[in-house]
Amino acid sequence: MNPHTDARRQQRFVRIMGGLVLTAVATGVISYALKGHHHPQGVLAHSHPVRDQGARLPSRLQSQRSPGPATPRAAARLAASFQQATHQPVPSDLETVTVPWASHQIWVIDPIGITSTNNPNPTLWFGEKIGTDPWQWIPSTLPGALNPALPKPVLQALQWAWDLNQGQAGPPLDGTIQWSALTGHVGMPAGWTMHALPAADSPLGQPTITLTVWMRSYTGSFTGYYGVATAWDARHAATGNHGLMGLQAAPGPLSTLVQNP
Repeated sequence: MNPHTDARRQQRFVRIMGGLVLTAVATGVISYALKGHHHPQGVLAHSHPVRDQGARLPSRLQSQRSPGPATPRAAARLAASFQQATHQPVPSDLETVTVPWASHQIWVIDPIGITSTNNPNPTLWFGEKIGTDPWQWIPSTLPGALNPALPKPVLQALQWAWDLNQGQAGPPLDGTIQWSALTGHVGMPAGWTMHALPAADSPLGQPTITLTVWMRSYTGSFTGYYGVATAWDARHAATGNHGLMGLQAAPGPLSTLVQNP
C-alpha cells in the first residue's frame, strides 16, 4: 500500500472512532502490534447485571451503529438465546455485526459487562451465529482463562486488554498514549463496542470490524476509561495478528462509550 494512502486511511479511522465514542480523547491511535500471549481454556462465570446508567449516544450517531436482526422472528430468537445462556433479561443495546468476510456469520456483544455481589469482575458476553445454526454464546470473565472457541479477533482484543491490566510489556504505539504509561494502571475489561466499517473508511483498506475494549483508569491522573482499539479485516482475522490500532481515552460514563441509542 502507498504510504501516503495508508496515512490518509489511518487519519480517517481516527476521525470515525472519535465520533463513535463521542467524548473520547482520541489520541494515541493507529499502530500495528505484535501478537499477545494466549492463556488456556478455563471456566468462566456469569451473574446478575449492574449497568452504568449514564447518558445515551445522540441520535445523530445511530447511522454509525450496526443494525439488529432483520426480522422480528430473528430478534426473538436472539433474545431467547441470550436469556437462555445468561439467565438475565435481554438488554436493549446488544450490538450486532454481519462479518464482512463471511456474510453467513453474525457476531453480537452485550456492550456492558455483567457483575454481581458474588462476581464483582465484569463478564463480557459474545454471541455468534453461523448460517442457520443456533446462536452460540461465550462469556469472558477476567481474571481467568479466555475461551479458545472465541473468534481470533475477539480473543486477541481481550488478551491485549488483560495484558494491559496485568502490567505486561507491550508494543510501542504512535501517538501520545503509550502502552508503557498505562500497563498495570487500568481495571478489568468493563465493556466493549463493535462496529463494521466499509473499505473506504477502514485503515486496512478492506471491509473491517472494529472492536474496542474499555477499562477504568487507575493512573491517578485521569479518572475516565482507556480503550484498547482493534481493527480486523479478513486477513488479520484469520491469524489474530496485527489488529491492535492503539489506545484511546474517554471520560465516560461507560454507557456513553458503548450503549446503543
